[in-house]
Amino acid sequence: IAGCGQPERPVSQEENFLNGQPIVVVTSQPLLEMAKAVAGEAADVQLVVPANTLSRDWSPTADDVRVMQRAQLILISGAGYEPWKSRVSLPGSRLRDTAAGYYDQFIRIPDAVTHQHGPEGSHSHPGTVWATWLDPELCAAQLHAVAANFGRLMPERIKDIAAAEARMAAEIETLNLTFQAIKEASSNNGVTIFSDASHYQYLTQRLGWS
Repeated sequence: IAGCGQPERPVSQEENFLNGQPIVVVTSQPLLEMAKAVAGEAADVQLVVPANTLSRDWSPTADDVRVMQRAQLILISGAGYEPWKSRVSLPGSRLRDTAAGYYDQFIRIPDAVTHQHGPEGSHSHPGTVWATWLDPELCAAQLHAVAANFGRLMPERIKDIAAAEARMAAEIETLNLTFQAIKEASSNNGVTIFSDASHYQYLTQRLGWS
């Protein structure tokens, strides 16, 4: 009786989970594509970083942090792509670094160039190259990590998750074969690429270019 005449309220994230749809938060567009392909309609996958914004350059608001804290699973790209995570409080039991399995294959930046953006002073960006998904083999490894985490979150769907992973892995392998063909075709040309950022190095390294 007390509820008569009250407007309908939106379904909360907690209710979404009770209805069988866990909330999964991701921090990059590649992770969003992988997570949606693997989970299908069984999970509510959300990209917490705004469109056209790199997680590397993003600072989460208090509301963004609350969204991540309420999620049943938080998938990050790793390799230094989320420097903000050290400044916020996130549940470690639900935070998963999808690049954790190939730390030894990161491209390091030991001699970052010092530069300046406006009046804030000169600085550099040492650390690791973060766009690991530009190498098809590392992309496939990241996809496997995404699938494994969904398998633990939704064990009742393990077969569907494995089948979805296999489909996307086949697409990545087709791309990998294309990369191999390009590498072989250009092996005698000494190709050198000039770029405005270091993250293309996973792509150029895979193609055997400088």
